[in-house]
Amino acid sequence: PSGMRASVRRGLWCVAVGLAVSVLTGALLSYGRSAQVPRSMFDSAEGAWLDREIQPPIAVSRDGVSFGMTWTRSPAFDQVQIRRPSAKEWKEWANDTFPEVAEIRKRVQEDLAKREHYNFRSSALDWHDRGVPLLDRPPLWAGFPPTSGEVVAVSTAAYGWPIRVLRVRGAVLADPMDTSAMTGQTSDGLGRFANPFVAEPAWGVAWIPIWWGLAANTLLVASPLWVVWTGSAWAVCLRRRSHGRCVSCGYPAGTAGVCSECGAKDTHPSRA
Repeated sequence: PSGMRASVRRGLWCVAVGLAVSVLTGALLSYGRSAQVPRSMFDSAEGAWLDREIQPPIAVSRDGVSFGMTWTRSPAFDQVQIRRPSAKEWKEWANDTFPEVAEIRKRVQEDLAKREHYNFRSSALDWHDRGVPLLDRPPLWAGFPPTSGEVVAVSTAAYGWPIRVLRVRGAVLADPMDTSAMTGQTSDGLGRFANPFVAEPAWGVAWIPIWWGLAANTLLVASPLWVVWTGSAWAVCLRRRSHGRCVSCGYPAGTAGVCSECGAKDTHPSRA
């Protein structure tokens, strides 16, 4: 039926618009961060939007290997850096820098007890007071460094609103025995941008899709468009029918049941 075909066409157009808006938004956000425009929204010392939230660094494991994870969140992008300290570094400093989930929660409870007696503040309490849940595992789009070799950290930035749809990934190259001795960095982002932030290798315009996020964001944008478009079409059809006009083209329908202008045989709004 023509009504069903029209509804499907509207749906396809809305999906196309939702897909275009999602991809363009992700690309523009990544460009804005890489080019640092507008300047008023950026912290020039750290290369991030001012309203970001940095959760406490935490230890994560994969295939029996321990890594350190740092997760920066903002309305416009998320960035996850996963670092592979050496065995020596875990003993010297990484255990304190990247504690286990249970250790972080224990520290929060200890700091809360201290705050009951005097005005005690800590970074753990700052995170706790915001009521944001502790994310104890990396997202699916985040990358891990290999278990050996000179790639000692992988940083992944994901862009999109409200759901992340595109990602860009960078790697930190360093001495595997001393990961602070960085020798270089790489990025799969498009374009060349001056990056003064050595610890931010995920730089450039994002172009690699996060498929589930892209599908969800496309539907999130397309659904209200389809509802508004379909509702408007129904309103037009009902108005035409109430005035004795063909709901397909708006020409006076007459009494023969067939529009003399477009030849539509069924002028009920649901068939328009």
